[in-house]
Amino acid sequence: MSGGEDGAVLVWNVRSPENKPKYTITMPPPFAVNNLSVSPDGASIAVATHDRILVWKIGDHAMPKASWVSQPGWQSPNSGTDTEDAVPCLGWDSDGQRLVYGLENRVSCSDVCQSVRASTNSMVPACRYSAP
Repeated sequence: MSGGEDGAVLVWNVRSPENKPKYTITMPPPFAVNNLSVSPDGASIAVATHDRILVWKIGDHAMPKASWVSQPGWQSPNSGTDTEDAVPCLGWDSDGQRLVYGLENRVSCSDVCQSVRASTNSMVPACRYSAP
């Protein structure tokens, strides 16, 4: 997997002799791919920008199956605004049920599977933490 400032996420088959991606996922402008993470079972990919997460099922990449957008209160009073150089951290729990997103002094943990089961595209943070 690879992603870039142009919003493209490329899924590669490293065993293939072809030098082209197996799948391409394109995020709408102006979103740059700042981080990405594959679920433990390899079925989903989560992509982080500076203020949102989009989750796609590998092989069914026409529309994200879940998303999270930062809400009011995501920024702590002491954090100010995010800097251009801030790179988010992104990771799955061992079961592939929750996704953790961190940026500067903030962390959000969202239940991906709950949003998919509820047929809503919006992930609700299960917890949020902002350091002073």
